[in-house]
Amino acid sequence: MGAFNTVSHVVDCPSCGHPVPVSVQFKYGLRFQFKYNIGDLIEFHATDKTPPESAVVADGITDGACPSCGTEPELDMFVFFAHGVITSVEVADGRYSFLE
Repeated sequence: MGAFNTVSHVVDCPSCGHPVPVSVQFKYGLRFQFKYNIGDLIEFHATDKTPPESAVVADGITDGACPSCGTEPELDMFVFFAHGVITSVEVADGRYSFLE
């Protein structure tokens, strides 16, 4: 995935349903392996002269193993931002396409 940042989240394991703490990798803002939580303002490059867009959705993927069954779910995720703040993280449901 190249340079990325992560946000901590919990998803239900697709194999056993157990809650799994994961890191969701995403590419938005200054990408330098920063670790964030929901509610954090992310870092942007110092030369950015305009404020972050009001609403952004970034593509993400999970990284982490289920403590119950050992499965490593690689789920596609959406990471939502408002003015550079991480507002929520959801399992991708096809509402947005990042290939276009």
